[in-house]
Amino acid sequence: MFLAMNEVPTFVGKKPEDTAVSSGLGLWPHEVAQQLHDIRSRRPVEGSAWTLVATPSLVDASRAPEGKHTVKILVPASHVAPYGKANWDDAREMHADRIVEYVRTAVPNINDDTVEARMVKSPLDIERANQHMINGCAHGGDKSAPFAGPLRPVPGWASHTMPIPGLYQTGGTTNPGGSITGFPGRNAAMVMMKDLDLPFPG
Repeated sequence: MFLAMNEVPTFVGKKPEDTAVSSGLGLWPHEVAQQLHDIRSRRPVEGSAWTLVATPSLVDASRAPEGKHTVKILVPASHVAPYGKANWDDAREMHADRIVEYVRTAVPNINDDTVEARMVKSPLDIERANQHMINGCAHGGDKSAPFAGPLRPVPGWASHTMPIPGLYQTGGTTNPGGSITGFPGRNAAMVMMKDLDLPFPG
């Protein structure tokens, strides 16, 4: 979910200047594990045991007009629609409302007075936009322990090289993984330049 806000989202007991670019809410580890198990088992999930609240405009003012902020609320979600709905098109806004209601328990100033606009993307929306993001997986596929970090995309294939000489791989499915970091491309470039005996700029 993406929000356009007219003030900084502020956690209970904190001041606006205490807000971090990336923070959030988390329940007990076994509840997070259960949610991930439910998603993997293709069961609908109605809440969130792990919730990220990110405010990138705090470090990049160009992301919003002066005095405004962009906020992203990210939760793991099953490809199967919750609340007994037939599909995510029918459940998307209801789920977003419930997540905002939950986040508001910790960040009360995310409300009708401060949120000027909202855009919600469900797993189905993400898959429609990019068919490679199967079941709406926006971070380059499975990121569980057997496929994390230097084990991406699969064990033995994390060096960015391919069995065909001169062919390299990169992107969210490679080490260290998805999200917009640029690290997979940088890692692949380092491997290529080493193979070409070129110095990599520091």
